[in-house]
Amino acid sequence: MTVIAIGDSNVFPGMFLDSVNSADALGNCSHVFANSIGHGNAHVVAKCGASNHWILDKINHTLDNIDQYLDPIFFIGWTQWEREEWEWGNEEISVCIGPHFPVPADLEQRYCEWRDGMTNSTIQDMRDVWHKIIHTVHLRMTDMNIPHQFWSTYDNFVGKSGKDQLDWSGNFFMPYDINGCMSSWYKSQNIDPVPGDIWHWPAEASTIWGNTLADSYKQRIIL
Repeated sequence: MTVIAIGDSNVFPGMFLDSVNSADALGNCSHVFANSIGHGNAHVVAKCGASNHWILDKINHTLDNIDQYLDPIFFIGWTQWEREEWEWGNEEISVCIGPHFPVPADLEQRYCEWRDGMTNSTIQDMRDVWHKIIHTVHLRMTDMNIPHQFWSTYDNFVGKSGKDQLDWSGNFFMPYDINGCMSSWYKSQNIDPVPGDIWHWPAEASTIWGNTLADSYKQRIIL
C-alpha cells in the first residue's frame, strides 16, 4: 500500500529551517501518518508555498495515473485559499500573502498590486470556491474507492453552517470547526510555532499532528 502525501511545506519531510536546531525535518507528519496507519514512509509530492491550484493539479495527475500505485491512500494538506500559481517563463511561481516568498523582479509590481488588493471579502470568495472544488475531489476519490484524509493548514471552512456545510463522510478533519485547521489546532493545544516564524512548527509538533490525523483516519477505516 502507498500513502500519497500532497501539499505545501507542512507535508514536506525535507523541510528544514535555519532557525530550528534540530536534525528532524519539520514536515514529518506525512511519514508519521503513513507509519501510524501501518505503512512505510509516504510518497510525498510537496512544494514550499504551494497553492491549492498546484495541489489540485498534482492530485488530478496522480488520479489519472493511479494504476501505478498499489492500494493508494491520499493524505492531502490543503493550504491558504488565496494562494496562486503564476507562469513566469518556463516556471510556475507560487504567490501568497504569507509567508512571503521572493518573486522575480519583473513580477514584483504585479505581486504588490495583487497583495494590496487582497481583502477579507476576496479571501471569503476563494474559500467558497475551494469548498466546492475540494468536495468534488472528495467525491471523485470516493467513487474510485480510494481512501483519503484531507486537512487544511492555515484556514478551513469555519463560518459555514446548516445547508452550507457539505458531507465529507469524515474524510476532512474538522472542516467547519474553529480549531479544525492545523494552525488553529496547534494554538488550541498550546503548541507554539518555531521562534521567529509564525508559519511553521517544530518537528515534534508535526509528529503530533500526523498522529492526530492518523487517529481520525483509523476511527472510520477498518485496517
